[in-house]
Formats: sequence, structure tokens, C-alpha cells
Amino acid sequence: MYDPSKMKKRRAFFVAIAITIAFLALVFIGKMFEDTGAAVKIVSGTEYISGESGQVIVQVSDKDGSPVEGYACKVTVLYPDKNYFMIDQVMIDSSEPGNYYKEFITPNTTGVYEENVRCLNSEENRTVRVSSSFHVSLALNIIEKIATNQTQQFNEVIQQFNQTREKLELLDRLINSTREELGLKINATKAEINESVNKKFQKLYHDIANASQKELEIFSAP
Repeated sequence: MYDPSKMKKRRAFFVAIAITIAFLALVFIGKMFEDTGAAVKIVSGTEYISGESGQVIVQVSDKDGSPVEGYACKVTVLYPDKNYFMIDQVMIDSSEPGNYYKEFITPNTTGVYEENVRCLNSEENRTVRVSSSFHVSLALNIIEKIATNQTQQFNEVIQQFNQTREKLELLDRLINSTREELGLKINATKAEINESVNKKFQKLYHDIANASQKELEIFSAP
């Protein structure tokens, strides 16, 4: 005999089983398509001044953070106005496994630069991408310019001081040399004067002695 209540229970039972099977299937399929491959992130600096040596550095790792090798990475960098600064420049393997880098000199144009990195694993036919930015700071450029000007002015002051010191040292040497020459001349002149005076006194003593002798001869004559 047909019992509607039993049919409802049986239908609910089969629906529950179907839902459970569908849920397990979704979990299984999700596990099958779960991305267990690599991810890439940018680990380089973001603040620069113009004319500075910079690097775009990326790290390729798995979901556990362990480095993954075997990727070929290229970087594209855009100016603040979105014109190209670098296009698909090949990045070099770093000494650190899973790291890749590209060196550059920061331009004079200040502002925010967009950087896009694409890493390809040809064996797995897998590509990972990452985008970030770095900043060429106008404020830092001004500070650098002020520091450069102050350093230049300081160096000019030091240079002038050294030149003045050299001139004073030369003047001091000239004064000492002149003093020595003058002393030698004074000593030589004193010696000449002393010799001349001595000779004159000797002649005077001789003349006086002769005069005295003659005077004695005159007064002692018979």
C-alpha cells in the first residue's frame, strides 16, 4: 500500500546522499586543481633618489615559502607618465636560490614608477606575475642637492684655508730666511766694524807711543 510519508523520507535520504557525494566531489576536484606551484613577490626597495643605483629583486617560492628555481624572469618598468623605462629586461639569477634581480640607474624624473615582473617555467608551462612600484623622491632629491652643495661649499672653504695656510707657511719661511740672512749680515758688519776700530786704536796707540818716545828723546838730549 502506498505510504506518502515513507516516500518523503526515502526521497530526503537520497537527496542527502546526493548532496554529500556532490560535496565530496567538489572537495576532490578542488584538490586536483589546487595551485600548488610557485608564487612571485617583489622584495626590493621602494624609495630612491635620482642617479642612484637601484635593483628590482623578486623571490619565487612555493606556498610554504620555500624557494623555487628553474624560472626565467623579465621585468618591465613604466615612468610615472606610463611611458616605458624598461621593457622585458632579462633578470639575473641571484646567489640566493629563487631570487632574481635587474640593476638600473634611477632616472631624473621624479614620481611613482610601476614595475611588472613575469616569470616563466618552460618545463611546467607555468607563468607567475607580480606588480609593484618604487618611488623616485623629489624631497630626497632636494635634500641630496642641499647636502651636495653644502659639501661642495665646505670643500671650497677647506681648500681656501689650506691655500692660506700654505701662503702663511711660505711667508714664515721667507721671514725666517730673511732674519737669518740679516743676522749673518749684521754679525759680519759688526766683525768688520770691530776689526776696523781695533786697527784704528792700534794705530792710535802706536802713534801715541811714537810721539811719547820722540818727546823723551827731545827732552833727554844734552
